[in-house]
Amino acid sequence: MAQKHTLMEDIHTASEWAAGNLSKTGYRADYSLESIREIERWIQENPRLFEGNSGSIIFAIGSYVGETMNRTYHGSWKTDDSDPQGELNIQVQIGTSIFWPVQRVMKRIRDGEENNLYDYVCAADPNAKSMSAGSFLDRFRRKK
Repeated sequence: MAQKHTLMEDIHTASEWAAGNLSKTGYRADYSLESIREIERWIQENPRLFEGNSGSIIFAIGSYVGETMNRTYHGSWKTDDSDPQGELNIQVQIGTSIFWPVQRVMKRIRDGEENNLYDYVCAADPNAKSMSAGSFLDRFRRKK
C-alpha cells in the first residue's frame, strides 16, 4: 500500500517544484517578495497552462506564494489532512491574520489582474500601516 503524504509534505514538494521549474524557464523564483512579481509575469505569459486540468500547477504556485509569505513575514502553515479539499484550503497565518494562497491563485487566474498576487502578498505585511479609505482610493486611482 502506498504511503499517504501529509499536506505539509505536499506543500514543500510542490513549492520546490514550482521554484525549480520557474527558474529553469528564466523566471526569478527565490522566495523573495520580488519573485511574486515574476509569478504574475509568468501567469500573464503562459495563460494556456491553465486551460483544462491545471489543479496541480495551481497548487504548486499557491504553495510557492504561501511559502514566500511565510519566509518574508515569519508566518506558518495551517493544514488539515482530514479535509477532503485540504489542498485548496491550506492557510498561511501571519500574526492573527489568515491567508489562503491557493484560493487566491485560483481567483487570479479566473478573474484576472484585479486579484494580483503581489498586492495580496504585500497586504500580508504585519508591519504595514493601515490605509485610510482616502489613501486607499488615492492609491487605486494612481494605478489607472
